[in-house]
Amino acid sequence: MANIRSLKKDIDYLVSQVVIDCFQYINHFEKADKDQAYEIIKEVLRLNQELRQRTNHPDGKDNPALVKKYYNKIGKDLLEGCDKAYQKLGKLVEKGS
Repeated sequence: MANIRSLKKDIDYLVSQVVIDCFQYINHFEKADKDQAYEIIKEVLRLNQELRQRTNHPDGKDNPALVKKYYNKIGKDLLEGCDKAYQKLGKLVEKGS
């Protein structure tokens, strides 16, 4: 991550892609499990809120090495959270096929 602004944009972009894919699943499959898809959306939006909050309030502002590790951890948590959401969505798609 080059800077905080691009990290925030990455958070918003990846979360919005998960939400869009969930809505596409709901609209594409007749027997879509809408409740589970909405639950995935809720989880990913909570993740968005948590990560944006963490991005705005870093720990160890005086030590650049700690700040870098802190923001790298946020990026890692973002990717893991989106990956988990896509795994859950993938299971729903397999059931709906």
